[in-house]
Amino acid sequence: MRKISPISCIIHLAADGRRNAEWKSVWKNNIIATKNIYTVAKKFGVKKIIFASSNQVTYGYETFINRLGSQKNRIMINTRYPVWPTSYYGVSKVFGEAIARMYYETTGLESICLRIGSVTKDDNPKEYSRFLTTWLCHQDVAQLFKVSIKSNVRFGIYYGVSNNKDRFWDISNTIHDLGYEPECDASLL
Repeated sequence: MRKISPISCIIHLAADGRRNAEWKSVWKNNIIATKNIYTVAKKFGVKKIIFASSNQVTYGYETFINRLGSQKNRIMINTRYPVWPTSYYGVSKVFGEAIARMYYETTGLESICLRIGSVTKDDNPKEYSRFLTTWLCHQDVAQLFKVSIKSNVRFGIYYGVSNNKDRFWDISNTIHDLGYEPECDASLL
């Protein structure tokens, strides 16, 4: 690590990203690995971590959104809603947000936690109906990380989703605090 220091920012994307991942894998690859990233970052004087959290930290709310049905009654989930994971993967991302907050408050290590929407390999939101609301296109995800790195925000949690007409995550603080300007909309494809 000393050969590549100083490092000003780490983008932490590593995890077992399977929603149905077993506890043993989530513990090792998501929880322990994230703790180690923060420990090493602090040790080597890294200023900021961009943590790839997930929309899975509040996945439980989607049940209610789907029950409401119509756009007229749609609620926008924001980062002030209590977490509601429904899988070990979601729990591991809640842990990541919590350890990011702990390190910021106790040591000053800055963190931006991004609750990333659905990023598809081929950048096609039409392969699964949920993606029409949760899609984060490649262009917008690149911009999201770029504005997070450049941001003067010292700690924050933000939803990362494209400007999909039927999205149910509130990105107003992402736009305001980070300067994010999503360009894609799944409904226009």
